[in-house]
Amino acid sequence: MKLFFAVVGITFGIIMSGTITVVHSETIQLNITYADSEQPPYIYGIGRGIPKNPGAVVEMIKMLELKISGLQINLSRLPWQRCLEYLKSGKVDGIFNASFTQKRLKKGAYPMKDGQPDPSKRLVTISYGIYTLKNSSITWNGKTFRNLNGVIGVNRGFSVVSELEKMGVPLQEVNLVSQNLEKLKLGRIAAVLAQDVTAHALLKDQKRFEGIVKLRTPFSTKPYYLMLSYQFIKKYPKVAEQTWTAIKEIRKIEFDDLVAKYAEKQHSN
Repeated sequence: MKLFFAVVGITFGIIMSGTITVVHSETIQLNITYADSEQPPYIYGIGRGIPKNPGAVVEMIKMLELKISGLQINLSRLPWQRCLEYLKSGKVDGIFNASFTQKRLKKGAYPMKDGQPDPSKRLVTISYGIYTLKNSSITWNGKTFRNLNGVIGVNRGFSVVSELEKMGVPLQEVNLVSQNLEKLKLGRIAAVLAQDVTAHALLKDQKRFEGIVKLRTPFSTKPYYLMLSYQFIKKYPKVAEQTWTAIKEIRKIEFDDLVAKYAEKQHSN
């Protein structure tokens, strides 16, 4: 087995059996914030607190400390819209889970390749589903809605908001998927557009959300990333690239086991 070292600035890399560990001679603080709403099995807990079992993606983010020696991950939670604003201002160094939009490039950076986000360095892939009442006549063919007589509920600040606006679809924004599902059940909105992982977990409460179904065709499927601030990248350009590369490795090695772990927890509850 061959072992070799490459010294670059304050770092050196140990490459062994395909595993890359980067060691820094100073402690580098990476302050990351994420949404204060749930996204099972990737994010658990509502509000500012971080639970003991925080979710598969939160654990992946913390594993960066094991891949990049000297890196310290400091996590916090905020409403998603504020996460984006704090990233733009440099109040935080990173945010997740963030899908790509051109507009968000004004707020922070994605891992890029050939001028486009590099999906190999994503955290996860998530689909958006369309949820209606069982007796609804609304349809979606992958491009247009039919029989949409009312508004669609969606989470505030999510990337699909701009997509719906471009389509001229009337919408209402709230902070939590559960709020939209409650409004749908009461007939206050015509449909809900939500990330499948979140809606699926909520709809297990059949008594609370009885009569709500998902349309067969998803609205969209997207990769989700850790975004980094331009301020952090300017200060630590090599660390930024090492971070995104480490995420790729962590996802390949750890992701399936982490998701299975949280599936078992859900089954046992």
